Amino acid sequence: MFGHSKDQEGKIHELVQKGKWDKLKKYLSGSKEEQISLAKACKLSSCDDSVNLLINLLNFSSDNEVVMEALQSLGEVGTDHAVSQVQLLLNKIDKNNQPLYNTIMDTLHKLRGKR
Repeated sequence: MFGHSKDQEGKIHELVQKGKWDKLKKYLSGSKEEQISLAKACKLSSCDDSVNLLINLLNFSSDNEVVMEALQSLGEVGTDHAVSQVQLLLNKIDKNNQPLYNTIMDTLHKLRGKR
């Protein structure tokens, strides 16, 4: 079963590298592992489609691990256009969730002024 997960991760990375964004959308509603793999793979591309997938993960995933991975990738490939989406997330979270709060603040720091 672990091998399947690695195969799936490789497939997702390959789809990102080839720019097959429509095929990647199905992973937005996939398993937690698929969503994490998608978030990691999206940092291979800084195109708008990659950033949009990451923002979708932020908006629709309720799993903190997925959200934190999406934030880390967004901090690498996103621009200042994503700041408002991250700020919305900041307003929705429990401020006592220190790891998530810190990841959001780090991402905001990376995105502000980035073009």
